[in-house]
Amino acid sequence: MELQNYSFFKALALWSFTIFAATLAKRMDFNTIKIRVLYKRNTFSPA
Repeated sequence: MELQNYSFFKALALWSFTIFAATLAKRMDFNTIKIRVLYKRNTFSPA
């Protein structure tokens, strides 16, 4: 029973972390693209 609970919590933690990481990555991707576009517009360089 002890082991079953442990693996359940481990799975739950992994699941939460995956969702959190995915959300964070999505947000970061959006910001990076925005910054890159603004940078390109300001410098006119193929960065």
